[in-house]
Amino acid sequence: MVRDPEFGKRVRLIRYRLHLTQEGLGQRLGLTKVSVSRYEAGRIPRLDVLQKIAEIAGVNVAWLLHGEAASSATRGAQPTRLPVTGQSFGRILAQLISELESDYLSQLPVRSRRRYEQRAKEVLAKTLRELKEYKALLEAEGRGDLTRRLKKP
Repeated sequence: MVRDPEFGKRVRLIRYRLHLTQEGLGQRLGLTKVSVSRYEAGRIPRLDVLQKIAEIAGVNVAWLLHGEAASSATRGAQPTRLPVTGQSFGRILAQLISELESDYLSQLPVRSRRRYEQRAKEVLAKTLRELKEYKALLEAEGRGDLTRRLKKP
């Protein structure tokens, strides 16, 4: 069993920034509160759990595992970001809408198309929820109060 106290600090920082309890983070990950507690104590989880934590936090696995020791592309607590401006974000949405209205979908049977549309709604709802959480994380990061709390002796 591999342990790294710095990894545990990063998991705790993520949880604080998302305003979650250990139980709440555990629910988001499909795990128990005890598992989250172990990760915060420095236990390194399986790769699939690492990926889930990174996805929820908007960081990459390299930062999660190595923090500031990671490469310059992943240095610090900087979440991975796409350079989305209003214009490029509009293009992303237009591409999504175009995909949803593509000829391919019109060729699907009605039942399959409805299932696809339902799934698209679910994915959009999840994405919006995660973006709100990510915004809260960025706001907390900007205030710097959570990082200072972790660094207190």
